[in-house]
Amino acid sequence: MIFRRLMVLSVIVFALAGCAVAERREAQLVDTPVFCNGEKDCMEKWEKAEVWVTNNSKWRIQRASNTVIQTYGPGTTEADTAFKITKIPLGDGKYEIRMEARCNNWFGCFPKPAEAKHDFYNYIK
Repeated sequence: MIFRRLMVLSVIVFALAGCAVAERREAQLVDTPVFCNGEKDCMEKWEKAEVWVTNNSKWRIQRASNTVIQTYGPGTTEADTAFKITKIPLGDGKYEIRMEARCNNWFGCFPKPAEAKHDFYNYIK
């Protein structure tokens, strides 16, 4: 009986440790936001941002302007990740392009927000 309890406890401890390692790995995946400089550079990166969202989101684009690209969603329990991309002015023709990714599912998102951000930033660079 004691052996069985120790085994169950060991499995729980290893499972929790695995989750902590996965969360650290996801945090390391997220690259820094992308910056653009000048009209041509910013237009190219912003167009690539919209293409990435169109190709990688289950949700349709709800709003697309020269400063925000936002999908519908997420639903109340949906695992499909929703996205919001913003272009933030820094002055002198420089902008920061930043992504937010989220879902409303306790068991996880698809794609995982950290992986989506990593892929997004690498795509538009």
